[in-house]
Amino acid sequence: MKNSLFYGIVLAAAIGFSIFILFPRVDTNGNAVLTNFESRYTGTVDSGDVSLEIQPIEFGKGQAVFMVYANTHSVDLSQFDLKQIATLEYGWKSVRPSFAPQLASHHSNGRLIFPVDRKINEFRIIITGIPLTNERVFQW
Repeated sequence: MKNSLFYGIVLAAAIGFSIFILFPRVDTNGNAVLTNFESRYTGTVDSGDVSLEIQPIEFGKGQAVFMVYANTHSVDLSQFDLKQIATLEYGWKSVRPSFAPQLASHHSNGRLIFPVDRKINEFRIIITGIPLTNERVFQW
């Protein structure tokens, strides 16, 4: 009886682990999400405004990786360079992206990557200069 219970627990754990490995969390666009942080949103697609969503997807190997989604119906996104207007703040540090997607047209997305020197649990990304809000703060 004890052996059956033990094997049942081991089997259940193996199945649970397999499901976790085989079916990782994905964002709305099918990108794997390797963090427990939720997306943050600001803005709308109303006239003159831009909707921004940032999803933390991976931390490790000296970098923090985020997916950024920008959508609008009336603003040309190509005028904004995320490498110049985005900042990651954590602890007492403030860093610019080492890589950012080139925004274009009215709908853009891509990886926004920041260099980090340690594991971070509390952080924020600040993006300036995109209408209608001059400073957008995404905080986790």
